Amino acid sequence: MAEVPGTAVLVLTTYADNDSLSGALRAGARGYLTKDAGRAELAAAVRSVASGQATFAKEIADRLVQGFTPAAPQPGLRERFPALTAREADVLEAITLGHNNAQIASELFLSVATVKSYINSIFAKLGARDRAHAAAIALGRSE
Repeated sequence: MAEVPGTAVLVLTTYADNDSLSGALRAGARGYLTKDAGRAELAAAVRSVASGQATFAKEIADRLVQGFTPAAPQPGLRERFPALTAREADVLEAITLGHNNAQIASELFLSVATVKSYINSIFAKLGARDRAHAAAIALGRSE
């Protein structure tokens, strides 16, 4: 496309993954359809791209829009685990970041003994076996 600027390119492919899509767009494609596009959709896309418009398969367009739409705020640990106190939620968040007890104590201006107490309470409330299990629960990666 660099050799013939202004060339209207429409990609018709089997691949709908993000890497393939972004590669095509970076190379200058103005449209992207998957091989399951119907005859009418393909004809309309050719006309659209030839006239300078961008066109994408619906599932691709939806994904592109989602990528530029702000995500809804995710509930915090307090909202997801209402049994936790605010301070326990802070400690649990630090655990999910891989911080050790001394780091958590320093960050939250607590003693290491107090951090240990909070951690034991978190384990009991979440039914966690250990720090890794508590982190997995907090990150939604465990039952």
